[in-house]
Amino acid sequence: MDDLEAASAILVNINDRPNTPEKFGQMSNDILKYEFKDSLNCSLTSTSAEQVTTQTL
Repeated sequence: MDDLEAASAILVNINDRPNTPEKFGQMSNDILKYEFKDSLNCSLTSTSAEQVTTQTL
């Protein structure tokens, strides 16, 4: 750790993080699901059926 600091690294103590809200994990999961679905839908609508088959998804 001393070598890292001597090399100008910024060390962050991961135990000094703020408390996460109750249900934070569930909320994060919900957001990721919707973002993934939106990104997948955008990708599929901008790609022709000849380029993407079920097997290549």
